[in-house]
Amino acid sequence: MAVIVLGIAVAYVSFLIRFESNTSPEIARVTADADAWRIVLASSSAAGPADSPGIGSSEVRGSSSTNEVLPDGTPVRIKILAIHVNAAVQRVALAEDGSMGVPALPTDVAWYSLGPKPGQIGSAVLAGHVDWYGGVTGVFADLDTLAPGDTVVILDDYGSEISFVVREVRAYGSGDDATDVFVSTDGVAHLNLVTCTGIWDRDAGQYTKRLVVFSDRVTE
Repeated sequence: MAVIVLGIAVAYVSFLIRFESNTSPEIARVTADADAWRIVLASSSAAGPADSPGIGSSEVRGSSSTNEVLPDGTPVRIKILAIHVNAAVQRVALAEDGSMGVPALPTDVAWYSLGPKPGQIGSAVLAGHVDWYGGVTGVFADLDTLAPGDTVVILDDYGSEISFVVREVRAYGSGDDATDVFVSTDGVAHLNLVTCTGIWDRDAGQYTKRLVVFSDRVTE
């Protein structure tokens, strides 16, 4: 519990989300300003985003990689039928620079393990790439097409499925307050999915916005 509390405290003071690899074109970071959280977009590659091929209705975007053995109740897969996602979920925490760990593959999704698990009270945050260097399509390439009422399913290492229903899809600019992406106080279990969106600004070396899909746990 102390580790979780400490992790959330660190995130609240200075929380960065990066999407980065040796070849990935995007890094997204969320930092704490004096009064509000702000989304800042940067890049690890001057190449810019590659043209990503589309995905047919019969195809499934995601990965079949096997995750490490994780504690009971830990998310291991995410399924979003509406956008043909069935992907492995990697467990990540904070890097040395205070950033959130990122999925090692464009086909995987990263869960911030120092925050709530999907299904627990609070805002669980999962992030995935929208694209990848060399023309590879990211797992969340079609995240912007989700709409209220769509379903997101998390499979944990107990074999249980936890369902969430999309409530809102929102884009954040670099100066927007993003507190509600990471913090909630309404006593409800939320799942928030994050990726890049907007226009690739070659001069600035960054995407202009961040896309967040807000969803709430389905309760019987």
